[in-house]
Amino acid sequence: MLRSLRDGLLLMLAENPAAFATRFRKVAELLQQRAGSLPFDAEWYALAYPDAVAAVEAGVFADLHQHFREQGILCGRMGAPMPVDEPWYMQAHPAAAAEIAAGQFSDAREHFRRKGFFEGCAASRRHQVDAAWYRARYPQAQLEVEMGYYRSLQDQYNRVGHGLGFIPAPQGD
Repeated sequence: MLRSLRDGLLLMLAENPAAFATRFRKVAELLQQRAGSLPFDAEWYALAYPDAVAAVEAGVFADLHQHFREQGILCGRMGAPMPVDEPWYMQAHPAAAAEIAAGQFSDAREHFRRKGFFEGCAASRRHQVDAAWYRARYPQAQLEVEMGYYRSLQDQYNRVGHGLGFIPAPQGD
């Protein structure tokens, strides 16, 4: 018996690689379509992802927005920075606070942009996912986690849900 959708996809890959490739292309197309509706800040993107600048300069992409839509979103990159509540972030993520204190990062914003985002950290209390509530409200997010696209529901929210206007937790608390 299959334990999850991810197991089913792995089975599909083993039994029918062509069907798996078709499904993978469809997921990539969906992500690329979503990218066009996500926030984008070219100046910030250039600072955050110097390899994207190099790809534009090499003529691989016409501009940074095209890079984000066609490749960046598939790599889990943000198109614009998520606001970081620095005092909350330092309290909620003690390992980040220690790394900042040790001089590895200049502040909470830099930590989130360079590391916390990729580890599925919440940028602020208002961006912290209530996993049970979020799973019930956005079941597709749970499927995306099970399929291995994201590490956690917080990671899914950081990378895609936030830009799509998903709500991370019940309002009014």
